[in-house]
Amino acid sequence: MQGYTLHTIAILILIYFIYWIKPFSKIKIQNLLLLIASYSCFAFVNWRFLIVVICITLINLIVGKVISTCKSGHIRKLFLILNIIFHIGLLGFFRYFNFFVEDVIKYLSFLNIDSSWNSLNIIVPLGISIYTLQALSYSIDIYRKKIEPAKDIVAFFAYVSFFPQMIAGPIERASTFLPQFYRERQLNIDDIRKGSKRILWGLFKKLVIANNLAVYANEIFRNFNDYSGFTVFAGLVAFAFQLYADLSGFSDIAIGIARLFGFTINTNFRIPYFSKNFSDFWSRWNISLMYWIKDYIYNPMGGSEGKPWVVFRNLFILFFLFGLWHGGNISFVLFGFVNAIILLPSALKPETGNNNYFSRKKILNNIESFIRFLITGFIVIVGLTFFRSGSSADGVNILKNLFTNVFSISINELRSLGNGLVATISNVVILFIYVVIEEFQRKSEFALDFDNTRISTNKGHLITILVLILLLFYYEINQELIYFNY
Repeated sequence: MQGYTLHTIAILILIYFIYWIKPFSKIKIQNLLLLIASYSCFAFVNWRFLIVVICITLINLIVGKVISTCKSGHIRKLFLILNIIFHIGLLGFFRYFNFFVEDVIKYLSFLNIDSSWNSLNIIVPLGISIYTLQALSYSIDIYRKKIEPAKDIVAFFAYVSFFPQMIAGPIERASTFLPQFYRERQLNIDDIRKGSKRILWGLFKKLVIANNLAVYANEIFRNFNDYSGFTVFAGLVAFAFQLYADLSGFSDIAIGIARLFGFTINTNFRIPYFSKNFSDFWSRWNISLMYWIKDYIYNPMGGSEGKPWVVFRNLFILFFLFGLWHGGNISFVLFGFVNAIILLPSALKPETGNNNYFSRKKILNNIESFIRFLITGFIVIVGLTFFRSGSSADGVNILKNLFTNVFSISINELRSLGNGLVATISNVVILFIYVVIEEFQRKSEFALDFDNTRISTNKGHLITILVLILLLFYYEINQELIYFNY
């Protein structure tokens, strides 16, 4: 897993034990240890990554100070705008320059125009999409007068580069997360217990669910012309759960590690595939990113207030940015446009009633909700075709194949998948166990948190042991984090 090499894991374990030893358990020393841990993770992957994160931290520290001390509203606004433009430009250069050049070459070739352009093969710095937004929230929150400038420079540097978040988030905001670096932190048995169990659940999701399903998704997407429509759809379902388990698994690991160090990070995913509509789905998927964009961009532009075309514009920008954060090709523009159309009615006339994931009602409590769940799930899963396919053309061809020869599946086709029929059945059973645990524990902080639930302590221990056994015997390590592909 990129960012966690043997060197960094050894350093993190050493720092963790030093972190709670009495002479070192003072705030300033703990923050310094966190900074050393974070910078070690960046440096061991590529020392150049460390330069980028230090520069972004310094720039926001300076801009925040200028905004807080300057009396002229125009100057304050100018500095904020320049800071936002700089960060968007930097993020755009690292994340999307290669995409842009490759697309330009492709279109010039289509027009029979020779081009000598070459992409620069830019390496995307580890965690840049996370710490850029996290640092940017600091200067924006100072401008909004939600927080004061950081008085402890080490605490601020540790906040921006906090190592548990560096791979896949969640993205925290300065107004809610930075104050935790100023508070006394005590070694707490409950934090150790819940943090360890959350890491276990995250590893199970990543190494057992996501990585095993990746074997099937990769095979089917690479050779979709060789399979029936039913098998192609099974590949889409496999990819959907792979994507969710991959991203949410890393988020759980980050939240668990942070908990061990005395920090609270917000949950980033809430069983989104049990949503009954798209509005519900997007309130459960990559929550920290969605609410960052909503709070800092969507709502300041007017949000869901105003004329329909204004709401549509705002929704399009919201989902365009959300899609663009995951990749840089034309599919993500289409992604923003389609979602804006689908969500426009609910944005103009918000639904009444309680749709949140903590509701005591069953998620699928009647025929209507079950049908809505099926429709929403089908559209979401089919829509993921363009995220997974190598190109828009491949995406269209996969969808064509999906709706042809739907029922022509054979037992030989199943045997050819993955590591054989027995392994396929085993993975289906494990996926079923995973879904049941997540759905049954939807009111808990996370799936292995059995406090204040109907599950007894002994049953909770048995479920935890089962997850641990599955992790030990069914893990698959030859798959990278899927986000690195976008």
